[in-house]
This record gives sequence, C-alpha cells and structure tokens, in this order.
Amino acid sequence: MAWNYLPRKETKKMNLEGISSGNSQSQIQKKDNQTLDKDDFLKLLVTQLKYQDPLNPMQDKEFIAQTAQFSTLEQMQNLNKTFENGIESLLVSQYELLSSFSSWQSTLGGLSLIGKEIIGQDADGESVNGIVEKVRFTDKGPIALINGKEVKISDITEIGNPIAPVENADSNTGEENE
Repeated sequence: MAWNYLPRKETKKMNLEGISSGNSQSQIQKKDNQTLDKDDFLKLLVTQLKYQDPLNPMQDKEFIAQTAQFSTLEQMQNLNKTFENGIESLLVSQYELLSSFSSWQSTLGGLSLIGKEIIGQDADGESVNGIVEKVRFTDKGPIALINGKEVKISDITEIGNPIAPVENADSNTGEENE
C-alpha cells in the first residue's frame, strides 16, 4: 500500500459544513422584521471563531473589519431609534397642538354666537329661531341656548345680526304742539 503525501504548500482544507453548534446560523431565529440584530451578529462571530479552520485561522484584518461592521451596525440602530423617538414625539406634540387649537377654535366660535340671531334645529329636529342667550360647552361641542331650547352648533343653518326695532318717525318727543 502506497501512501500519497502532499507537499506542505498544498494542504487540503477540511470541509466543516457538516459540523454544527447550538448557535449556528441556521438555528438563529429571525426577528419579526426578518433582519439580524447585534446579538445575532455576535453569535455568528463566536461560531465562526469557534469552528474556524485551525490551519487557516481568521486573519486579524478580517476580525477587525467584522468588529468595525458590528460597531457601525449598532450605531446605526441607535441612531434609527433616536430618529423614531424624535418623530414619535413630534407627532404627539403636533396632535396635542391640533387638539388644543380645535378646542380653542370651538370655544371662540361658540362665544362669538352670543347675541346673534340664528336659525337651526334642536335635538328633536324642530326649527328654532331666535337670539343666542348663552353658550354651553360640552364634550360633544358647544351648544347654543335660544329661547330655552338647546341647539348644537353643528345644527345651526343660519347666523345673522339681530334686526334692530325700527322707531316710528312720527313719534312724539314729549312736546305738545300749540
């Protein structure tokens, strides 16, 4: 039986595909968004170091490059979270501002009705015509009070200034003609 020796420069590399560990890439569970996070990256790096070919270990440059990639990935994720939190805060502030503005606008609109003549419908659907005596503010919006009847602002169909009574031009001024 003859042994075939290979020269030292032509050493064969071992096939490590059949070897697996508890943390191999195939067993890493993907997150809901189908991307790997920093923990998955570290698991892959440790697995790669643990099962590397002893005759051809990972070069320092490769290890440093992967570590730099990991650091960059982590910084980008932190920046992304910061942006998401900032946008969320901005949207919440915008919503609160719009709610306050809407409430303020509703208040001013209700107050401007006092003393105005309106035509609208009450809760029973009956027509109401008269001068707004006061305005009540409820969680359902401002309600105008006309002649003892409540009318929602949204049920007002016409708004105007009250018509002043016309004075008679022939009325006596208190002096008698002689």
